[in-house]
Amino acid sequence: MKLNEKRQVKRGKILKCAYELFSTNGYDDTRVIDVANRADIGKGTFYEYFSSKDDIIKELLKISFMDYKALCEEILAKEISVKEKIKEFLSVERALVEKNNMQVNKLVNNISIKRGSVPDFMRENLVLFWRYKFKFAKKLVDEGLKTGEFKNADSQLLTLFVVATTYGYKYYKNGGFFNAQKDFKFDGENIDEDSFIEMIFDGIGSVENKIL
Repeated sequence: MKLNEKRQVKRGKILKCAYELFSTNGYDDTRVIDVANRADIGKGTFYEYFSSKDDIIKELLKISFMDYKALCEEILAKEISVKEKIKEFLSVERALVEKNNMQVNKLVNNISIKRGSVPDFMRENLVLFWRYKFKFAKKLVDEGLKTGEFKNADSQLLTLFVVATTYGYKYYKNGGFFNAQKDFKFDGENIDEDSFIEMIFDGIGSVENKIL
């Protein structure tokens, strides 16, 4: 194995060990030496790869974003209807939530809550994620307007609607929002995905009194 490949393997191991410790013990209660011990390296070796624990979080967010972007770009490239693309997008969102990305998001939320705001070292990657999310949704909307799948309406408003509804669906479906659905006796497991997508396309108003 080449030197660069060995460094990548060790870097990945450090990230994995840090992620496991952050998830189990919490970010603030995990020390650099704890990560080093878990990865079977010296503390000095840790600093050869990362400058701090904050640097680890930044890297986890970056990996999460790149995975997310790659999957979204695959959806955009498919020759299927916009409705089907939104359905696949929901599947991607749910799959990422069920994998490590949800834990990364929980780490970010917990750190932000403890500190009273989103720390600067995380802000850049979070902004990048949300900018891409809106850009992706805008492409879906533009395509839907072009093909006639969306009614003729303001594209920015439609984009906001797609982002807001899919975001809410993702977290309620997977027990997000700090389990807020318990307050509403909301059973996310029994949501019918097809019915949800039909609601996006048909609106929530009655035929006599359409509000969307």
